Amino acid sequence: MIGLYVHIPFCHGKCPYCDFYSVRADKQKMDMYHKALLREFKLRSGVKTADTLYIGGGTPSLLEVSQIASIVDSAKGLYNLSNGCEVTVECNPCTLTKEKLSGLKAAGINRLSIGVQSGVDCELKAIGRKHNLKTAQQAIDFAREVGFNNISIDIMIGIPGQTKESLKKTLLFIKKADIDHCSFYQMKIEPNTPFGINPPKVPCDDETAELYLFAVKNLEEMGFKQYEISNFAKDKKQCKHNLKYWHRQEYLGFGASAHSFLDGKRFYHKRDIYKYMNDVSFVKYEKSTNSVFEWLMLKFRLNSGITKDELQKNGILNDELECRIAKLQDAGFLNMKDDIISLTPKGMLVQNAILLNLFHKL
Repeated sequence: MIGLYVHIPFCHGKCPYCDFYSVRADKQKMDMYHKALLREFKLRSGVKTADTLYIGGGTPSLLEVSQIASIVDSAKGLYNLSNGCEVTVECNPCTLTKEKLSGLKAAGINRLSIGVQSGVDCELKAIGRKHNLKTAQQAIDFAREVGFNNISIDIMIGIPGQTKESLKKTLLFIKKADIDHCSFYQMKIEPNTPFGINPPKVPCDDETAELYLFAVKNLEEMGFKQYEISNFAKDKKQCKHNLKYWHRQEYLGFGASAHSFLDGKRFYHKRDIYKYMNDVSFVKYEKSTNSVFEWLMLKFRLNSGITKDELQKNGILNDELECRIAKLQDAGFLNMKDDIISLTPKGMLVQNAILLNLFHKL
């Protein structure tokens, strides 16, 4: 079954580090865009059956509950999405009242991804977030009170002013917050963002690497199991939708800038809500240049890694590769257990360099 991704490109304001496609929230535009999404749902219906729905952005929680409910209902009606399937919506803490969360639960949302980013107020201010720590904790508390039992939060490392001591405060917040999943992303300075134009002082690469390894160790001690470079889960609460991306399974994207992977082809809508609203069928096609290398890259993002048998079946395994694997294992970048090869946390920090080292001849 495929995954469904819906992009909601509206925010109250643009965070200075963000390169995701979004525009300033406007009720009229949001209403028009919502109607366009429902048209696209009908246009592409009948293609496949889906078992995950992920509503991302932007800030999807800016939509009316009734609009989110209609997206969920369309997925159920047109793509056979069943009641027990994973249905996620991304949220900004500032947009979450107890009433809204109760409405989202009733609408069929069963997983929340809340953009907390840091457990330190001065760090939140430094990256332009509108909420504070109290607001974030209140949003999580409200979510629990209305019955959500699958809550994820996003946290960033490498942000301005962050140190190991401040990261300890964020980790303490995570420990107390009673959440099920955590995504730990490194902040990247993208060229066409305010931070790209006027870069802030951020931890250097070595400092960021130390912060990452420190976070991995502490999250594991809290009961979170790392299953992907940036993702940690408790009690088998891995994100089923995102696992589709990393396992190179099929997914269909709706909305401006949304990407899809279907029948071996990748395609996407342009980053333009006006073109999208005028013609929801317009997409730009893009072929994968090296599907084997892409497959390897995605497999090595996961803790489950790749087996020697898989490498053998794809005609990749040879004496030279085995020698390279052994050297990287000795250096602490790779794990080898029962013929399964995976990256260590240290190796995940330099995943691209390791892939090039191992598979540069592909």
